[in-house]
Amino acid sequence: MSAPAPAGCGGVIIAGGRATRMGGVEKPLLRLRGRAILDHIVERVRPQVDVLAIDVRSESRGAYSDWSRHGVLLSDPFSGAVGPIGGIIGALEWLASLEGPFRWLATFPGDAPFVPRDLVARLRDRAGANGSRPVVARDAHDVQGLFALWPLGCRAELTRCVRQQGLRSVREALHAFDAIGCDVSDARAFTNINAESDLRAAASLVDDAVMAG
Repeated sequence: MSAPAPAGCGGVIIAGGRATRMGGVEKPLLRLRGRAILDHIVERVRPQVDVLAIDVRSESRGAYSDWSRHGVLLSDPFSGAVGPIGGIIGALEWLASLEGPFRWLATFPGDAPFVPRDLVARLRDRAGANGSRPVVARDAHDVQGLFALWPLGCRAELTRCVRQQGLRSVREALHAFDAIGCDVSDARAFTNINAESDLRAAASLVDDAVMAG
């Protein structure tokens, strides 16, 4: 079962990458055990947030039209020129435009089909009562930059850093905003698809993920 969404939390699946290592395919649309990777992700993250967006390249919107029933399709305001951080900023701007007391944006990569079903709740718990700093998942080896929770209040400063200081790295942005780490021990959680071999390996994990819930 998925954990309920913390109040005032939106989410975005960052699906705007160019997948150069796989010949430019739309990785979120690759089939994993008969379903698009994006289907697996949406199933896991949609119950965790109040509203959901999918960040895609503007030229790829047509390929994702069927997924508009799950969330708003966004294209980042930098036209992909600054990488995933542009998708985060675009989603923060979208969330700020909505009615309602939104405080948080949860981010998820578009090629990771085993996002923990309680990830947002775990990140929110680590944020504490103040909630002024981003929170990022980490495993035993490193932080996992796109599995994160961003406070809406950082939108203006993050945009300024990108436009005026040339900030391009999500990792550097998390460091600049003094992100809090959240340990996630699930070995499957950060499985992502960067090659055909990864897709084959992920297929063998699907049944285990279903059993684990």
